[in-house]
Amino acid sequence: MTSPEPRRLFESSMLRIAGVFTPVASAVYEPAQRLGTVVCVHDFAGTGLDFEPLAAVLVAEGYRVICPDMLGRGRSGYANDPATYAIPTYIQQLLALLTKYPDREVTLVGSGWGALISLLLIDLTSFRPKSLVLSDLAPNWSASTDPSLQLLRYFNGQHFETRESAVRELLNYGAMAGVKPTWRERLAEGRLREVEGGGFAYAADPRLVQNMRALGSREYDVTRLLKPVTMDVALLWGRALSGYDREAVTGALGKARSLRLTDGLNPLGRVWFSRPRQIRPVLAAMSGGEAAAAPVSGAGEQP
Repeated sequence: MTSPEPRRLFESSMLRIAGVFTPVASAVYEPAQRLGTVVCVHDFAGTGLDFEPLAAVLVAEGYRVICPDMLGRGRSGYANDPATYAIPTYIQQLLALLTKYPDREVTLVGSGWGALISLLLIDLTSFRPKSLVLSDLAPNWSASTDPSLQLLRYFNGQHFETRESAVRELLNYGAMAGVKPTWRERLAEGRLREVEGGGFAYAADPRLVQNMRALGSREYDVTRLLKPVTMDVALLWGRALSGYDREAVTGALGKARSLRLTDGLNPLGRVWFSRPRQIRPVLAAMSGGEAAAAPVSGAGEQP
């Protein structure tokens, strides 16, 4: 499943947050002829560019792909008050994005913390996507168990003289573990920003780490959020699920129109959508759940 590099544009909007207009950015990939729109929500420490391998395939299939940098990450602005980094703010950002890029058929893709935000968007608003793809989301989510938040803590405040040294440190940490080699350095670069005065840093507001303390005691019951879901659903995990977790999520999704559950896609960590077996379930969910009648356990792919 190889595709040419998609045409990517960075687009920015001003979002009014707590009375202050703040820039929020998205990577937008436009196909030659659009069949629908896919909105991708990255994990807590990610950026929209995490989804470029997936975008390359989906654009070739005829889908517009929109990958926002959630507030405080990537090319989006930083909040004046770190307390603004809260669920209602992210929901507001996604609703504004859906208004700016309307479409009759929208697929929502969320990874890790972004999968949680995607579920909360459906739970707290009237938005209903045609299909839903969630990767690497445990039946119960908390900051204390999310490896993405721990990665952000590790790189918080670090400064790198060159882009190459920053990429090297990200790869040495294992941030891109299991990514297809042709995408590894590019995805690492997508998580960096140039620093005024020279050098590079991780592309996230250092004050997000302050909010980790407040997030740490909060646990979200993901199975409760899954119960009202009625659209076509694909659930993906890099690592193999326990039998208990598998039963919890499949039992909660009793109303879904169709379900494809695939785990063991990256024994080294999360799903990066850089390999065919990680992308096929997304296409299946978007096409109405073909070949998705029963949960499927993946045997994994070697990086």
